Amino acid sequence: MSSGLKDIVRLIPEEYRDRLAEALLDLLLETKNVEAVTATSAKRILMLMKHDMLSTDMGLETLLNTALLAEPVKTLDVVGDVLAASMVVDEVINALAVRVKEVTTK
Repeated sequence: MSSGLKDIVRLIPEEYRDRLAEALLDLLLETKNVEAVTATSAKRILMLMKHDMLSTDMGLETLLNTALLAEPVKTLDVVGDVLAASMVVDEVINALAVRVKEVTTK
């Protein structure tokens, strides 16, 4: 995972992490773009889920990375919706938008 994504995850307040992890997992389970979700990412998410670690830094980083690859625009929408009441919503969304541009130009 990139250090940029680690820095973004660290901005997310504790009180929003469970809701965000759940929303990102729902997004990934509903995506039609399943080819973007690698077997490695899927296994990592399952392992994190099994150990109740989806809302940790590692869990959110994995979920965000995978969701950005599968559904970049929807990921930004989900993050914006979950963090709407947070003071860091603009900072996180702007940083993720830069990440989306990086991912989609490769």
